[in-house]
Parts: sequence; structure tokens; C-alpha cells
Amino acid sequence: MNIHELDKFTEYICRFEPEIDPNAFYVLMIVYRKDVKSFTKYFNNKKKVPLKENQFEELITLGYIYNAFPDRNYHGKEIEYFNVTDKFLKLVSIDADDAFDELRNSYPSFVELKMQDGSKDLKDAKSMNVLTGATIYNDIIKNDRLLHFKIIEIVEAYKLKFIYAPKGLERFIKEKGWEFMEEQLKSNKNNKDTIRII
Repeated sequence: MNIHELDKFTEYICRFEPEIDPNAFYVLMIVYRKDVKSFTKYFNNKKKVPLKENQFEELITLGYIYNAFPDRNYHGKEIEYFNVTDKFLKLVSIDADDAFDELRNSYPSFVELKMQDGSKDLKDAKSMNVLTGATIYNDIIKNDRLLHFKIIEIVEAYKLKFIYAPKGLERFIKEKGWEFMEEQLKSNKNNKDTIRII
């Protein structure tokens, strides 16, 4: 997750129980990312709102993290002792294969080509190796469930206004074609006969 995206941060916060305030969510993301450096900087910054003394214990009770080394003494700073649980991952992460399957199923079936003689032809827009597709797509979304959902929403909205895909699925992924789709939707170009040349 790119934390600078305020709408995404807000969406994540709203998916959790009321007990998960921004501080608690920050701790969860730090544990998830294993970002000890950032946590140490935050922990030692006296200007910031301090973490609750039982912050980690509370997150364990809620089922979002667990102590991977329960036999070691914990002094409040050793976030490397903790791992996130499946309960947390289901809210913020998505499996690479599942994400690609959902994208492929949502993507328009055809690209319309304009031939040199002025005629039109249709090309399969979804033709792509599944394993390669999942790898390339996940290299971009990095298992981020909300980013994936946003992309699916854009694709579904685009299909309502345009019959055909703007390009083949592989190029769509590599070139982040959802950004083009989003711009098209924002500009209110409702002509479903628009032809895209690939």
C-alpha cells in the first residue's frame, strides 16, 4: 500500500474494528512490511502520540498479529518478534493468481482493429499466458487488495461505456492501462464505437 494515498488509507481503516485506530493500523502495516527502521524512528519521536502500552497485546487479542517468539523477553520495541495473521492479510492482500483471474474475467473480450483497407477486425484481447500474467500483474499491484479492486472497478465501468478493450491484456497490464481507462471515463467520452489501434 502507498500510504500517501489518503483515500486508500481511509478505506483500510474503515475495514477494521473500531479498536483499530490510525496508530494501531500504522503498527500493523509496519509489522506487515517488517520496517523496523521506520518503527524505531516513530517510537523514538517524542512529538508523536505514543503507542498504548498494551498496543501489541491488544492486536494479538483482536487476532491481527501473533508473537513468533513467545519465549523471548519483549520490551515494547521488537516488532520483528511479530507476524501478521491471515485475518489481517485477507483485508489488505490478495493472492496473485486470484487477482489475475479476476482481472482477466473482467477485461473486455476483444480489441477492434482498423485495417489498412478501412475494414475492421476483432482480436482476442485476453490472450495471455496465465502464469506470466499473474506474475506481471502482481509485480505492479504487489498483492494490494484495494488497488486491485480499484482496477476492477475501472475496467467494469469502462466496459459499460465502450464495447472493446483499448489494447490486449498483456499491454494493458504492462502499461497500466487502467490509468488510460480512468482518464477516458473522466472525460465522458461515451462513444462506444471508438476504435483503438494496437
